[in-house]
Amino acid sequence: MSRIIAVGLSLILWGAANAQEKTAESKVLDQLVGTWKSESVNKVAEWTPREVKSTGSITCQWILDGKFVEEAGSSTTPGVEHRMLWWYDPNRSAYRQAFFSSEGVTLETVGTWDAKAHTFTWKSETQPGMTAVSTHHFVDADTYEWTYVIKDGGGKV
Repeated sequence: MSRIIAVGLSLILWGAANAQEKTAESKVLDQLVGTWKSESVNKVAEWTPREVKSTGSITCQWILDGKFVEEAGSSTTPGVEHRMLWWYDPNRSAYRQAFFSSEGVTLETVGTWDAKAHTFTWKSETQPGMTAVSTHHFVDADTYEWTYVIKDGGGKV
């Protein structure tokens, strides 16, 4: 019994020693936290024959002891909900996102932060031969602009 208590106490102390305050990189994600009204336009492309405009709302909050920002809501396609996790990965020295939608779409991206431009840039492979680049540009404390461009292997949008 004393070994179990000793192991348990060791795990608690190890966890407390490894619990850290937010890093400067993680603090950048603070600007996402809040409730956002969204307006989006899906422009005409090969797989979207007509322009589609939608509105929605998202809520972002810190979860899991302040390690991840969770985004929840609807913002890009009418009737489709999504969840997204944002975090800074010190092992990769990069920001990361994981996206999940009610349509079954999943996507992982790796990003960088440009403090001077107040912009995240995210890159991913949406499917073999297709790459995506998106940006989140923070215009001010209450507004950010988001872009998302997918290209095939030949560079066609």
